[in-house]
This record gives sequence, C-alpha cells and structure tokens, in this order.
Amino acid sequence: MTALQHALDLPDEPRRARRGLLIAAIAAVAWMVLGVVVARMLAIGGWKSPLLPLGSLLAIPALTIAWVLAGNHRHRMAITVAAMAVSLVAIPFASAGATPSTGHLASIADDIGLPGKTQREIRIGDGRCRPACSELRRTSVIDGISFVKAVAQARIILLSRGYAVREYGHRVGAPTRIDASRRKVLVSLELQSITPTRTRIAAIFLAQGPTPDTSVG
Repeated sequence: MTALQHALDLPDEPRRARRGLLIAAIAAVAWMVLGVVVARMLAIGGWKSPLLPLGSLLAIPALTIAWVLAGNHRHRMAITVAAMAVSLVAIPFASAGATPSTGHLASIADDIGLPGKTQREIRIGDGRCRPACSELRRTSVIDGISFVKAVAQARIILLSRGYAVREYGHRVGAPTRIDASRRKVLVSLELQSITPTRTRIAAIFLAQGPTPDTSVG
C-alpha cells in the first residue's frame, strides 16, 4: 500500500471531519472573494469610515462560515482565526481604487478648513463612478481681512495639509485661482474680492478614481 493510499484510507469519522474542515476553508475563501468584488463595485472603501463596513462584509461572515462548517473538528478555532485574519488582510485590497463618496469628500473639505463661512454647498455624483464622479462645490465668504490676506491664508492652509499648490497669475481686479492636489483629491479655488474686507471663495473638491491603464502590450 502506497503512502497516498494509506493517507486516504481513513475511518469514516476522521474523513468527515477533514472534509468539513476543507469545506469550511473553501467556503470562507469564496465569501472573501465575493466580498472583495462587492466592496469594489459599491466603492465601500471610498466611504468616510470604511473599516467597519468592510470588516462586517469580509471578516465577520468569513469567521462565522468557518466556525459553523468546521463543526467539532479539533482545529476549528485555528481555521476560524485564520479566516478572520485573511479577511482583515484583504480589507486594503477591497478598498483600493475606490473614489471617495460625496460624504467622504465633505469630510475631507472640513478637515482642510479653508477660511470663511460656507454659504452654499452642492454635492454631485457618487464614489462608484470612474475615473471621477464625486464632486463637492462650496461657496464661502471671508469677512474682516483684505483680499491679499485671504488668498495667502487659503494657500498656507492647503500647503500645511500636504497639498501641492499652484496659484495662477491674474489681472488686477480679476479673481485669483488656486489649484491643489493630494492623493485622490483635487481642489480648485476661485477667490474674488467683493469689498476691501470681504472675499468670496468658490471651491470645487473633486475626487479621482483609479487611473486608467493606457499601456500597450
């Protein structure tokens, strides 16, 4: 009798236990693959706080499936922990490439903290579009400082948040335009002097999705 035949010649009970363990592992992996696909389709990684929903979509069901299907196998706990660990490792992949949702974009804009009081806000699109369909438009007014100081404050705040800033030249009396970018977010500002101590900022926050692959071959 060969070693392989000997390995396969198991009593019914151990064979069932081993089969249950294998089924548990396959089912947990299948669920993780499905969860990653769903997460990327729905751009869950682009939500404001994606870790909890991604964990609920991947780790918790995989843990439950592995625990139930493994039955009373002596390695039940090990395969359950392994399924949960692999699911947690898969979370960054599930969230990769997601365009930030409008809610996430609004949170990013709040964190930037541009000067002035917001007068109007419009949210456009969602995180499921490619390459860029999430857009936030805000109109704010800065009171009590000069136009030059308002422009300087906006530029300094963006730089301090890690944005690459580009300010465009303009004619005297014309609006000043500032563009900034960081990771998947583009910010475009148009600052216009209304009075000597009052400045209006029209801001557009645009979320970018994955960059299309245009390589040949």
